[in-house]
Amino acid sequence: METLTASTPQSTNLLNSNYDEDGTYYPDSDGQPIANSSEHFERIATTKHGLESVFADRDDVVVAGDLFWYPVKGKTKIAVAPDVMVILGRPKNARKSYRQWNEDNIAPQVVFEFLSDSNTFAEMAKKRSFLNAMVYRNTTSMTLNASN
Repeated sequence: METLTASTPQSTNLLNSNYDEDGTYYPDSDGQPIANSSEHFERIATTKHGLESVFADRDDVVVAGDLFWYPVKGKTKIAVAPDVMVILGRPKNARKSYRQWNEDNIAPQVVFEFLSDSNTFAEMAKKRSFLNAMVYRNTTSMTLNASN
């Protein structure tokens, strides 16, 4: 089985702050609820906890729920908070947001977005388009370690 080698972020303090090293503020909340119904929340929680148990023995996999992902440095308007996302090759540290440039420029490899009663088709299509563009835009090179 192949595993990814996770390197430590430039500064662990950057993960726990809303400010980047240049002083740019990156919000960690949009004031919206995590879920729009108990059923929607169950989907999110079940998926997140299930993935956490799958990767429990891996220190180089982040499983996050409703965490803001900023793919482009300095562009605070280019952000999304997927219901659940999985990032291989990053340590499991706590984060205020996922600022990709502080994470060896590794984009989430898997993103889950669950349809709820309040989502419109147009809203979900826009989100899907954004996620596809960001994931494919952010092709990264990761060090594969075949020792495990």
